[in-house]
Amino acid sequence: MFAPDKKTAIEIYSRLMDDGLIGNQKIYIRRFEPMITYMEGVNGIPITKEFRFFVAFKQILCGGYYWQNYIEHLPEKPDPNEVPREFLYEVIERVGDQSNYYTIDVGLSIFGVPFVLELNEGQQAGLSGCDTFEHYKNLDQAIRNRTK
Repeated sequence: MFAPDKKTAIEIYSRLMDDGLIGNQKIYIRRFEPMITYMEGVNGIPITKEFRFFVAFKQILCGGYYWQNYIEHLPEKPDPNEVPREFLYEVIERVGDQSNYYTIDVGLSIFGVPFVLELNEGQQAGLSGCDTFEHYKNLDQAIRNRTK
């Protein structure tokens, strides 16, 4: 969500707290970062250089371009390998043991600098360009490694 001012941010925050799906979760407010933007999608949604990475037990399972349904309209195919692994592992380290299975949504700023857009509970997140087979194969392996 984007809010141009404090009043709008409070209104958005209040609406989110009333949402039955996310109202019990922590909501964080961060500074706006202008992102590499390719086009406008449905209802004016900016189609940006954004990636989703699934993590289980501190292992990266897979990564994909977030706006996969727009891929055929883009001048280039965004590659999740553009996000430095060191950056992802720093995020994973910060999350620590607070979650076993989650996603990291990463945006690239107009300067090419990665930043965390949001973290999501893994069971509630769509695959967003991640290969289904790779995701579940790696999730299975992460669980097996965890139980050894």
